[in-house]
Amino acid sequence: MKKILLLLASVLFFSMSAQKKGKDYSEILKSNNIYEINAFLRDAHPDDPRRSVLKPRVMEMMKEYIKNAHPEDQKVKDMQEMLALLRRRPSTKITFDEMNAIIKQKQIAKYKAELAAKKINGNLYPKYPTKYFCSKHSRQYSYS
Repeated sequence: MKKILLLLASVLFFSMSAQKKGKDYSEILKSNNIYEINAFLRDAHPDDPRRSVLKPRVMEMMKEYIKNAHPEDQKVKDMQEMLALLRRRPSTKITFDEMNAIIKQKQIAKYKAELAAKKINGNLYPKYPTKYFCSKHSRQYSYS
């Protein structure tokens, strides 16, 4: 009997804790947190009426943050990207394929920049020595 009661209590505990893990957006309209509102826009149903109120608000908050941010703030670039996504879409949620495309574009840009830097410096190929020494006869041979 004790084992059954213990098993029932543990199942009830785990089921209640699993239900608590979902986000509670009941007070989202009062929120002034950019990240919390952005998370709501990603998670909410496209027909949720709160989206029409929160999307313009979060866009305005992002613009304000970008305008007032310190010049060396590293979050500004992320905010600009999120703002650009919000202008084009209902939320900042992107698919796996879109994320892969963004990563590929960044890698291509990085490699192009490295290649351009090597061409400017003239170090496209490593320089090979033009003089070789022969230890057997102690002579210097030049292959220029």
